[in-house]
Amino acid sequence: MLVADRDGRQLFSSVTSDTASLPPRNNRDIVDKVFTTRRPFYSNLFTGSVKKLRDVVSKRMPPTQTPNYYVVGATNQAFLRSRAFSI
Repeated sequence: MLVADRDGRQLFSSVTSDTASLPPRNNRDIVDKVFTTRRPFYSNLFTGSVKKLRDVVSKRMPPTQTPNYYVVGATNQAFLRSRAFSI
């Protein structure tokens, strides 16, 4: 969970207490929507493949960061197509 101000600065994050080092939100349309509607934003539970999860996370990160995705050993196509966060 996170809390950001109108400028997208993160004021609280459930990931870390060191909010001073967190980058500003790069998804400004969500920040603007929260302040316009005065309602919290709840993201949908992610459903999709492992590769798609990486792409979604990458788009929400600042341009100075990119999540790495490395395949070590033989590529497992069934895993890559599998639904993320499922057993």
